[in-house]
Amino acid sequence: MTYSRVTRPYRDVTELFARVEIPRPRFFANSSLASIVRMTLDGIGISAIPPAVIADELAAGRLRRLDCATDLPPLVFTASYLDQPDNALAAIVALLAQTVAAEETDQKS
Repeated sequence: MTYSRVTRPYRDVTELFARVEIPRPRFFANSSLASIVRMTLDGIGISAIPPAVIADELAAGRLRRLDCATDLPPLVFTASYLDQPDNALAAIVALLAQTVAAEETDQKS
């Protein structure tokens, strides 16, 4: 289980499985990370999502991380908005997102 079919992470995961000579697994695509986590907790299958999303579940032992020979590329996010006088909140939220992302990057360094 992973992100929706129109995303880069979905394409990355399916391409990794296409490189090996095994029967193609069934992929469940979902645009809700909360739903992916819930389905994984319910035992529907394995998920390809960042460990930070499931940190509590990993710490509690409800989920476990599988070691893989290949890492997925890091996720990259963008924020787009119309820069208009009546849309000031969008610019503030975009700046907040950039600040949080920069702090997360600094903490990992």
